[in-house]
Amino acid sequence: MALAVVGTPYEKANSNSIAAFDMSGGNCLVVVSVGVDGATQDTTSVTYGGVSMVTSAALRELDPDGWTYVRIFYLLNPPSGSNAFVCTSSDNAATSFFAIAMSGADTAAVGNSNKASGNSNHPAVAVTALAANNFIIFGVSNGTDSTAVSANDGSTLVNEIIIAGNNGRAGMLRETTAGPGSTTIGATTAADFWTIVGLEIKEASISPSASLSPSSSVSASVSSSASVSPSPSLSPSSSFSASVSPSSSLSSSVSPSASVSPSASVSASSGGTGSFFLLF
Repeated sequence: MALAVVGTPYEKANSNSIAAFDMSGGNCLVVVSVGVDGATQDTTSVTYGGVSMVTSAALRELDPDGWTYVRIFYLLNPPSGSNAFVCTSSDNAATSFFAIAMSGADTAAVGNSNKASGNSNHPAVAVTALAANNFIIFGVSNGTDSTAVSANDGSTLVNEIIIAGNNGRAGMLRETTAGPGSTTIGATTAADFWTIVGLEIKEASISPSASLSPSSSVSASVSSSASVSPSPSLSPSSSFSASVSPSSSLSSSVSPSASVSPSASVSASSGGTGSFFLLF
């Protein structure tokens, strides 16, 4: 099954509670949290439908100025239907959230991730993709709110927003991998300090349940009924003062019936004058 976005992606600023996000038809959920004053502030947890989402140090990055940060959370096989997020952030007044639901994801594990930070108008980083047709979901932050985040490097913008309190700009984007190997993800922002974090969501592998049961039955029946019924009867009668009458009869019957019955009679008599008769 191919990966696909289901429902409507979500974004919200300055709130720790995001109610009624619908996961119907989806099996993977990704949240991007973007905040400011990242040297001292952070989003420490997110739950969906009461289930804790997964994050790690590898999924958080702080810009070189120590101002904006990006952190990614994900949940495989989330509760179905419509449920609420609860986000715990040390400074929710200056935090923004993005959420996206997908179907067709591999629910055993996510793929690779990468992160970077810099100072320019082109946040970008390379993620080593595992296969073609996977999604890389990534978040971008920028220290200036004057320019909207837009797609770059073949990505698609999911949502973008001004970080709460006009403290910068942030966006969620996604990119489809062309194959295994390095995939550059990126965006365009105002020229300022930036942060980018990307996570690969794998497409579910196809398990063919093709059942091949060839029932090839060859029943070759050869019924050769060659019947030769020779019934040769040989009765030579040779008389030289001796008489020999062998009688030979062979009967092998398998339908056709060919019957050969030659009867040979030989009678020879010797005494000065000989006469010989052969009768058929």
